[in-house]
Amino acid sequence: MEQYTLKIGTKTIPIEVQRKKVKNINIRVKSGGTVYVSAPKQVTGVHIQEILQKRAQWIHQSLHHFEQQVPVLPQGTKWEDGDVVPFLGESYLLNIDSKCDQTVKLDETSKRIVMKPSEDPAQSKRRYEDWLRQQGVILFEQIMTEQIAVFKLPLKKSPILKIRKMKARWGTCFSTRNTIQLNLELMKNPMPAIEYVILHELAHFLHPNHSKAFYDYVAMHMPDWKVRKAMLKKINQ
Repeated sequence: MEQYTLKIGTKTIPIEVQRKKVKNINIRVKSGGTVYVSAPKQVTGVHIQEILQKRAQWIHQSLHHFEQQVPVLPQGTKWEDGDVVPFLGESYLLNIDSKCDQTVKLDETSKRIVMKPSEDPAQSKRRYEDWLRQQGVILFEQIMTEQIAVFKLPLKKSPILKIRKMKARWGTCFSTRNTIQLNLELMKNPMPAIEYVILHELAHFLHPNHSKAFYDYVAMHMPDWKVRKAMLKKINQ
């Protein structure tokens, strides 16, 4: 995954670019405020930026459309069929289905999270969080590995990843233990925000405090980090 930015007025918009076996450059704006681009492997970064500039007005209008919508956040989810649950910055319809072949399954096409019936709401919530954790292990490891490689972070070995529910922090770096601990709540947030938190914690291996050198280092690798940080929000369920 490549990271780009698009400047529209006073806003700096983070862009996620993925190289695929496609013929054309495709741009998709998602409700979490994320802009995804799929591009042919042979297309240059300069050409991608040119296309983004040409589509800047459309991207801006699409983002504005989502901003004007009243966010549907699951306050006090009952874990019943038809409830709304968050995943990677978007709202998904919860579908309780006795025929589901997995305990919890993501249906990206219909924007549903399908779940087997549970004995009570507490069990449904545990199943959802267990599933989030499984998805988090895969996603967080992938992002961490990519960032270490792309940003050429001088780490002797990849950090140990731990995921837990935290009330006050999105992540913590234990440099002496070579461990990064990430909040499970991150899986409810948009991808650019997750990438920011992971880079933030990786940077602590080089700069253990929040000094100017630390923020200079983060800004060097992620110029739009403030935009990404502003996307972070905790969702009560």
